[in-house]
Amino acid sequence: MGRYCPGQWLANWPLHNRAFSTAPLTIKQWLICFAMSSLVLWFSELRKFFLRAIDRRQKPSTHIHYHEHSASNAKD
Repeated sequence: MGRYCPGQWLANWPLHNRAFSTAPLTIKQWLICFAMSSLVLWFSELRKFFLRAIDRRQKPSTHIHYHEHSASNAKD
């Protein structure tokens, strides 16, 4: 959210509007910008989630469960 504040300040400051021939954005336009830019984050997190799930399925479990370990020691 902190990244949007300087952008909003620049876009809504009258001096910049005159200098760059721009108009201030409406709240609806800001919300659309925020939603579209956050899609990158959501897709990136979903991609990492699925890659980790695939990685976990492919690697065999290397840790020994405590109960299995104690049972094998009891037999010896």
